[in-house]
Amino acid sequence: MVAEQASGAAGRVARDFQVWAPHAQRGVDLDLAGVRHRMAAGPGGWWMVTVEAAVGDAYGFCIDGGNALADPAARALPDGPAGLARVLAARSGAAAATADHPSWPGLVAEGVVAYDLGLARRSSRATFDAVSEQLDYLADLGVSLLLLGPVALAGDREPVRYDVRSPRVIDRGYGGPRRLRALVAACHSRGIGVGVDLVMSCSNPDGSPWNHFGPYYHAAPHTDSGWAPNLDGPGSDDVRAFWLATALDLVTEFDLDALRLRDAGELADRRAITFVEELATTMAELGELTGRTRWLILDDDRSDSRTVQPVSEGGLGCSAMLVDDLGRGLWDLASADPQQAAGMAARVLGDPLWTAGAFSPRHGRTNGRPVDPELVPGWRFLTGLLTPGARPPQPDQLGVRRWCVMVALALTSATTPLLMLGEEWGFTGPGQAFAPVNAADGADPRAHRLRSWYRALLALRAARPQLREPTLSKVAVRAAEQPGVFVVHRGGHRIAVNLGVTRAVVDLGLPTSHRQVVLLSLDPTTAVSYQGTVELPPDGVAVIGPASISGGAS
Repeated sequence: MVAEQASGAAGRVARDFQVWAPHAQRGVDLDLAGVRHRMAAGPGGWWMVTVEAAVGDAYGFCIDGGNALADPAARALPDGPAGLARVLAARSGAAAATADHPSWPGLVAEGVVAYDLGLARRSSRATFDAVSEQLDYLADLGVSLLLLGPVALAGDREPVRYDVRSPRVIDRGYGGPRRLRALVAACHSRGIGVGVDLVMSCSNPDGSPWNHFGPYYHAAPHTDSGWAPNLDGPGSDDVRAFWLATALDLVTEFDLDALRLRDAGELADRRAITFVEELATTMAELGELTGRTRWLILDDDRSDSRTVQPVSEGGLGCSAMLVDDLGRGLWDLASADPQQAAGMAARVLGDPLWTAGAFSPRHGRTNGRPVDPELVPGWRFLTGLLTPGARPPQPDQLGVRRWCVMVALALTSATTPLLMLGEEWGFTGPGQAFAPVNAADGADPRAHRLRSWYRALLALRAARPQLREPTLSKVAVRAAEQPGVFVVHRGGHRIAVNLGVTRAVVDLGLPTSHRQVVLLSLDPTTAVSYQGTVELPPDGVAVIGPASISGGAS
C-alpha cells in the first residue's frame, strides 16, 4: 500500500510504501519505475520504505530478490493481474461522493426491492455506462437496490468474474473506477442504492500470488470456490485486517450502500469472533459515522438465522442474508396437490427458512437453524423466485397465469424481494448479459404482460405498507373449502388465490362494514361482493384492500 506524506501533489513527492510479507527470509525490495529500493523490516512481518514517487509510477515488491509482484492492496493494475501496480493520487473519500446527492437517505429497510444484475463478462452491454442507461427503467419498475455482482479485476477463466485477483481494483472492462462512481451517483439521484460483491476465495488453479508475501490463503484448495482466505490460522489477524480495509475502501471510495459477501459458508473460520461478525460490526460503525445505513448481505447456504440477529443476542449482526427457501417453496406449491396448497403456502410465506433444521438433499445432512418469527423481521431475508437454489420452471411450462400467481405471493411477502436479471419479462436462464429490456414496448405480448404485472405489484407494495409488513408472526393463511383455494392475510389486506381446477367463490374473512376493493387482479372484472367474497377462475389471484390508505388501513 502507498500513502502520501504531502497529499494533493501531482509531481514527485515523498510517499510511504509498505507491505505485509512475513514469508520474506532475506528481505523485501520496492521496485519503483524499474529501480529497486531496500525496505526496512518492521514488527509483525511488515516492511516499509519512504521514497519519492509520482502518480502513475509502476511499482511492485520483490521478495528475497525475486521478480516484482503486484501489491495485494493495489488500486490500479492497468496491465492486468500479472502486471505491476500504479501509484494513484490520494483519495478524497466518501465525503466528496456524497456531496453531489446530499438528499439520498440511504436504504430504508422495510421498503427495499433488490435487483441482481450479475454483470456478465464478455458483452459490450456489460458496462457501468450501459447499466446507467437502464436506470429510469429500473426506477419505474420499483427497484431500490441494485446489486452489480463482482466488479473487481479478475482472471480470464470464469465468465462472471468470480476469479477475483485484486479486490480493490475496479475492472476497466466495466468502465473502471470513474464510471462506477458516476453510476452510483446516477443511482442515488433516482433513489436507488448500489451494492457489489466481495469475493474472498481464490479460484486460480495455481493459487494466489499473495502467498509469496504471507499466509493470505490456506495452503491447499478445500472449498468449491478454490482457496479459502486464512481467517483463523497463524497470521490471520493481518489477513482479516486486509479484508476489512478492502471492504471499507470499496464502500467509502465509491459511496456504496451494500456489500454482498459471496460463498460465506465456505469461509473456514474457527475463531470465537468470526470475520463475518467483525465485518458486520465494521459496516454498522461506518453507517453510524456517515449517517447512512450500509448493508452487509451474506450469501450463505447454511441457512442459519443467527446470521441476521444482533451481536448482542448471539448473532453475527449482518443486515440481511440471501435465502432460496421462498423460491423453492413457491415452485413446489405451483405443482403441488391442491389439497396441500394452503398448508404449503402458510409454511413458505410465514418462514423464510422453512427448510432449516431438516434433512437437506443438497448437503446430504440436516442443515440450518430455524427463524424465531417474533424476533427476526422478514426484511432481513432477500428472497426471490429465481435465486440460485430455487429451480424455477419456464413460464411457458408452468403457464403464465400460474407464474403470475407465484409472483404475487412473492412480492406481497414479509421478506425483501430480490429480482434476478430479466425475471420481470420471463427470462429464467443463467449467464444473461445485461441488455436493454424490451418488454415495455409490447413487441412480445407475454413479456409485456409479465413486466406490467411485476411493476403493478411493486407499486402496490410501495403504496401499501401492510403488503410489506415484515413481522413474520403476523402472516396468516386461511384455507377455503375448495382444494387449492386460500387467502393470505396481510393486515387489512388479502391475497386471494385459486390453484384449483374450477372457479371458486372465495370468502375474504373481512368485516362487511369495511369497504374493500380489488386493488390488482389477473382478471379485470374481479370485484368484491357485498358478502365480502371474490370469484376467481383457476390460476387466479387478486389483491384486496381498503379503498383508501389512511390511518392503520394502509
